[in-house]
Amino acid sequence: MKTAEIIFGIFFTAAIFGPLFYLYHWSNRRKTKMMNALQLLAKQHGLQLSETEVWNDKGLGYDLAKKVLIYIDIQNQSVTEKTVNIQDVQEIKIITNRDIVTIQLLKHTREAINLEIFNTLFDEPLNGGYHLLLAKKWVDLLNKDIKTLPKRAA
Repeated sequence: MKTAEIIFGIFFTAAIFGPLFYLYHWSNRRKTKMMNALQLLAKQHGLQLSETEVWNDKGLGYDLAKKVLIYIDIQNQSVTEKTVNIQDVQEIKIITNRDIVTIQLLKHTREAINLEIFNTLFDEPLNGGYHLLLAKKWVDLLNKDIKTLPKRAA
């Protein structure tokens, strides 16, 4: 009878902790995949990333020496890559509503570059607050390095 209880205990333990271990391993593999994609993109542009952040299927990296920001977003088979020289940026702001959090970079030429941080179509809706804090962190980091043009006399 003791052998049956031991075998039942082993199966019960495996049934409880097996899925948790799988989810933990899967999430680390996903994070490593995104970090590798971000590092590869940086290498292609000759950048050394001093700040990086990856979440879900998105990533941000910043080369502090060259003042260049890179963004990568991999959704299904679609890959979005953006590289922005922060010295060309005049203003950085967060655009948010209930479903989307976006960092908008306005260049001196008034061209807008949008970096989507959160979208309820792809991300867990309850994580919106975390993504808003993430966006604020990056805006604060980048605002230190932007140069504003002097205003023209009227």
